[in-house]
Amino acid sequence: MKVTARSAVLKLHVNLRVAPLTALLLLGGAALVPLGRASAQTGGTQTAGTTTPRLAQAQGSVEFLGASGTWAPGSAPGTELNTSLRTGTGRAELKSGAGQIVVGSASRLRRYLDEADLLDGRFFLRGPVAVHVQGTHVVMEGAGQMRVDLSGRATRRVAVLQGQARLSLNGKLVTVRAAQQVDLDSGKVTAFREQDPWYASQYRGLGDANIEATRGQVRVDRAGQSRVAVIGDALDPGVTLNTAAGAWAEVGFTGGGYLRLNEQSELNVLAVERTERGREVLLKLSRGTAWNVVQKGQGGYRLDTPVVSTAVRGTVFRVDASGVVKVFEGQVALPGEGDQPVSAGQQRAEAGGVGTLQLDALDRFNQSLDAERARPSRWTCRPGSCRCRT
Repeated sequence: MKVTARSAVLKLHVNLRVAPLTALLLLGGAALVPLGRASAQTGGTQTAGTTTPRLAQAQGSVEFLGASGTWAPGSAPGTELNTSLRTGTGRAELKSGAGQIVVGSASRLRRYLDEADLLDGRFFLRGPVAVHVQGTHVVMEGAGQMRVDLSGRATRRVAVLQGQARLSLNGKLVTVRAAQQVDLDSGKVTAFREQDPWYASQYRGLGDANIEATRGQVRVDRAGQSRVAVIGDALDPGVTLNTAAGAWAEVGFTGGGYLRLNEQSELNVLAVERTERGREVLLKLSRGTAWNVVQKGQGGYRLDTPVVSTAVRGTVFRVDASGVVKVFEGQVALPGEGDQPVSAGQQRAEAGGVGTLQLDALDRFNQSLDAERARPSRWTCRPGSCRCRT
């Protein structure tokens, strides 16, 4: 019977419980230094090792999944990752062998084959380190830095900042070098220029996202309970904001700027961090349209949809859950599409591709509301909120 390279890798992976990349390298011959479990036996050059990840530091909301299937806060240094870990608004730092894994807000990982398996959210890693990324084995030998961004189907990538990393994708060994990124769906390696170094700003605590204005039927859902939204409502992680036909709501953030949720739309605030440089905002638009006015110089702002992810640091833009992105000021990067830039006067079409901006009635409606908001006589404001009096 003919044995393919892929089947041999899978056999080693299942029978010997070694990671796929380790198996692939073992099959590659003595010229390759085995990684993971095998590297601990060979000595010589510094490699990632297989030390089970342990908590080094926790800030904000960090939880571990217990044996009973319930989540509980965890902050004790040295706590071993036995099952799963998740963050709300907060960050966790894990030690894995000689390496480090920084877990951003609204992220989740688990233990798999004695390594961390990154499942959702955003992560920053320092080598030497070995992890899985949604089941894909990734190894960085020696010193280096990389980041992992995972957001549903919209973004699944590994980007190397320093050094190089190797991945096992569909039985093939892929090398990613500094200033490169790999799309985990296509396996395509492209150039990478970082737009949003969220990990470079120290976490200072929980930021704010508050309802500043409403019109029509607007509701907030919290823990299965739904009620009418009112000015000043805090949109904490886990709270959903919904607008009915003809309705809209505005949400203001720590550091300034706002999002206007247009009619028949749904928004989740995943996290708002206060940082030494301002703030980091993470949002999810499940349906409808969001109009965004982001203050410059206040830190990062990321809005994900089921189709596309956007990352900005100061601009005016519109996002539809269907994948449309329109930019009126500044520039928006699309992390799931190789950080494709969309500049002022451009738009991403629903089917993909960037072209000339085409205004429609909804754009003009939002521009008129922005103009109204800029008139003090039309708004009554107090610290943290504004009420439209028209």
